[in-house]
Amino acid sequence: ADSTMSKAIKVVIAVTIFVLLSVINSSTNRVVRRCNQQENEQARNTPSGKSALSSSPSCSCEIMLHDINENHHQPVVGVIVNKENQQEELPPVPEQQDDAVQLDFAVVGFPKCGTTSLMHLFSQNNQTAIHNVEKCYKTGSDEEMKRLFQELGELVPAKFNSTPAARILRGFKCPTNIVNVDGLYKMKEYKNDTKLIVGIRHPVRWFESFYNFRVAAYLRGVHNQKPPNPQTLIGRGKSYLQLNTDLGRFELSLMQLGKTELNATDLLALAERGRRVIQSPFPVFIYTVEQLEDGSNQEEAFRKDLQMYLQLQHPFEKIPRMNAASNRKNVFDEKNATMMYQPIDICEEQHKNVRKELVKHGKATADWILNHFVNHPDVMIGGNDDEFRKVVQSFVTDPCLSS
Repeated sequence: ADSTMSKAIKVVIAVTIFVLLSVINSSTNRVVRRCNQQENEQARNTPSGKSALSSSPSCSCEIMLHDINENHHQPVVGVIVNKENQQEELPPVPEQQDDAVQLDFAVVGFPKCGTTSLMHLFSQNNQTAIHNVEKCYKTGSDEEMKRLFQELGELVPAKFNSTPAARILRGFKCPTNIVNVDGLYKMKEYKNDTKLIVGIRHPVRWFESFYNFRVAAYLRGVHNQKPPNPQTLIGRGKSYLQLNTDLGRFELSLMQLGKTELNATDLLALAERGRRVIQSPFPVFIYTVEQLEDGSNQEEAFRKDLQMYLQLQHPFEKIPRMNAASNRKNVFDEKNATMMYQPIDICEEQHKNVRKELVKHGKATADWILNHFVNHPDVMIGGNDDEFRKVVQSFVTDPCLSS
């Protein structure tokens, strides 16, 4: 009886192991097929003679943890694996869009970093077309991508008639696409050489501008979220319509593009925030808000570099100033000045802890951007290189104390 029982137990154990191995093998094959599909799509989309600026890794591919877990809402981090000699059958490649409707550029970040000014700059140029409002594509669905290309196809037909000698470049503006990269992750299946444009600024001035922007929107009735005390927005525990000091750690968003090697600390920081690495093939044009200042040499150099980056025949005109602090007088008039909710002056003593938190992380932000991110061949610094580095290096100091 004991012998029979022992044999039965062994059979149960063997069957259990077989089932587990089958499940693991099935999950792995599903992930590898997706991995192969993505690189196959990139290879089909990559034009001959493509410059190094938009190059992407050719022998590795991202695997997202939710491919195995089947749970798209859990924090995930991209993992690179070697997949040589895999012979899995590939699913159908998504249908390519008409060559006449392309996604050439995207202004994807950051909020309150001159993105609206750039939107109007593109509207003024005869060779670039963009909607005059934000168009965000962040869910990462095929339906959303179809809507994206449909809306791109509806852009200002008059420009296409007035500029017959040059192809019109089409793009969109969504300054939070660099924070939530689901849209960019899906976008690379359809277009792998879209040129990204990203603006940054001193984290302290960024927080002040973003907070006051939210307050102004509340007073206009754009939203009904009452402005909290800025002190409550220190760290990542609480946010005000996405705003807190942690969002000012620009490197954490940029890391998601996969342009640099990340250590265990970096990956853990991304996972804790529900971020992921998407191994983006897109080139990046990065600038600072200070380069957009009216009449400066930096502004002229910025416009020339942006023209070169997009390979435009038509030069950009003077950059329009939009959402500037001086324009807030229409909202914060004498009547509103008596209200509880007012714009803040970040340099006031009551906000010193907010500034301290932002400057504390500014050193890591500056170090990663200057010593890692901009060294990648996909990344181009817009405008004067030395001035860009000078501004980013200033992230380590409190502008209220150094001015």
